[in-house]
Amino acid sequence: MCKWAAFTVLFTVMPLGFDLLVLIFERQSISWQAIFSDPSTYLIGFGIAASGLGEAVFNKRRTGQASLGYIISIILSVLTMVMGAAMYALAKAITKDNPLSFWVPVCYGLIAIIFSLATVWTSES
Repeated sequence: MCKWAAFTVLFTVMPLGFDLLVLIFERQSISWQAIFSDPSTYLIGFGIAASGLGEAVFNKRRTGQASLGYIISIILSVLTMVMGAAMYALAKAITKDNPLSFWVPVCYGLIAIIFSLATVWTSES
């Protein structure tokens, strides 16, 4: 779990930290929308889901049988990745100036983190 938290989540959200630094140095207003409304936020969630899937598939302890939780977590990770890729493409194609448009990528990122954590957790048990 520590490896997942340190490498997957920390390094995957690092671009958001650099976005924040750019806003600070450009003396622009810092808001949730300024940080999370960009379509690249979906790529961050996609990377987290892909990492969890990779952990589950390649680091699974070989016990001979896959548990129901393991199978469900694999399916959820794949669905999260497909959903994130589609949402990224749609976000690039559709431009909206909705002040709450950052909530969709934020919620997707949180879902990707939860499903990725569940996938890693079930693959280690």
